Amino acid sequence: MATHGMSSRKASQVKRGGHLREQIFSNQFSAESMSTINDEVNFSGASSDCNINHPDYLYIIHQLGANTGATSVKGGNTYQFHLGRLDELVDKNSLKIFTLPSQNNPDKLETCFRSDKTQEDQLNALKSVSFWENYLGKGEILAIDAQGYWNFFLMKDVINLILNPNLVEWRFLQTGRIKGDVCFSNGKKRACITFEHRGEKNQFVLGAHGGKTGINVLFPWLKDHLTRKIVVEKMLT
Repeated sequence: MATHGMSSRKASQVKRGGHLREQIFSNQFSAESMSTINDEVNFSGASSDCNINHPDYLYIIHQLGANTGATSVKGGNTYQFHLGRLDELVDKNSLKIFTLPSQNNPDKLETCFRSDKTQEDQLNALKSVSFWENYLGKGEILAIDAQGYWNFFLMKDVINLILNPNLVEWRFLQTGRIKGDVCFSNGKKRACITFEHRGEKNQFVLGAHGGKTGINVLFPWLKDHLTRKIVVEKMLT
């Protein structure tokens, strides 16, 4: 089960930017009034961010093969899937936070975490459809804001891609962090998805974050493998 919580200052700024992006998206793709759009902004993160229902853009739903216009919107440099508790990956009741010397630099201490969840438990969760539907699939469509365009993918296709063992390899680090490395069609492999602990608020975060992993790794990876996609120029505001 997912319990959403408060983020760090930086994550809060990213979240506010995300809400502004959702309003810009809805201004273009929703038939609702702006006052209604502002009232319906999803601040909890537990449901889809936006809805495509403007007559001019209903073709996006049909061409992608979606049942509804419920859309999860991502943009910027990093794509956060979830911030808070992820009970499938960490048991909060047995959670322990401690430090160990870094493998790369023994003179440096790294913050680590452990719980009663085994790597097998975690891997089973990461390989399950329900896990990704819960934390990523908040909508039938994924829309990515990049370089002046909205890029649309069917969320089912995105989740199936992440579940493909030939295209995603999971690494379990001594710190407790989990890394998902994605494979491109040219044979290159890049670190992409990260699960880690954030000490400021004692929360966990899952997503394509760190550096510009969202825009530079996850987005190109989706474009590389998914043939069912639609690109729409952003409307000037």
